[in-house]
Amino acid sequence: IRPGGASEVDHAFLEARELSAPAHDDEALFRAQRGLWLQSLQRGVTAETRQHAQANMQVAARIGTRPVIGEASRCLAMALWLQGHLQAARNHMDYAIACMPAAYFLEHKGVHDPAWGSDCMNASSLIYWQLGYPDEALRRSIEGLDVNRALQLPLASAVALEFVSLVYAMLDQPINAGKAADELIAVSRKYGFLTHVELGRMLKGWALAARGFARKGIP
Repeated sequence: IRPGGASEVDHAFLEARELSAPAHDDEALFRAQRGLWLQSLQRGVTAETRQHAQANMQVAARIGTRPVIGEASRCLAMALWLQGHLQAARNHMDYAIACMPAAYFLEHKGVHDPAWGSDCMNASSLIYWQLGYPDEALRRSIEGLDVNRALQLPLASAVALEFVSLVYAMLDQPINAGKAADELIAVSRKYGFLTHVELGRMLKGWALAARGFARKGIP
């Protein structure tokens, strides 16, 4: 087992791509290209990340199914976002969400990665925030959380609560930020997500300090 970003993993995905293309196995080619996209993403090589994502959009178009097109759009949106192309990132992320909206996951439980939709909503909320749409950013972060609650996904719910609390903090709403942080801490402690407990404590500390309780906000 090698960590993400390791050169050996790159070689494995490159070999898979070379074997898939001549065989016209687009589904295998898509998986190989997505693996290379993820490798580049983990290394922070944004230009290469975008190239892999754009190549996979062409493969996804040939496959033609909603989940594959949605995933390809999400990957390209992430690459564009990292390069600062916010409008284009928003368009592709919105298209990804339209391919597989929240209702799709509720209707197809166990078929696709159930946290996929909320991951899109989390990223989308930050894109909209950066574009200057704070209300839409909040709406999307809350919608992502609602999907995870409906699907009973504790880890994905913890991640979504971080985004909700963060957006409330950026909106300078410490009471709501603190409530989301409290729920994050409770969920994370219940399921043993220790990293998320600490993130929740950080967000709770900010909320307390913003309300004038600085000493309480510092554990």
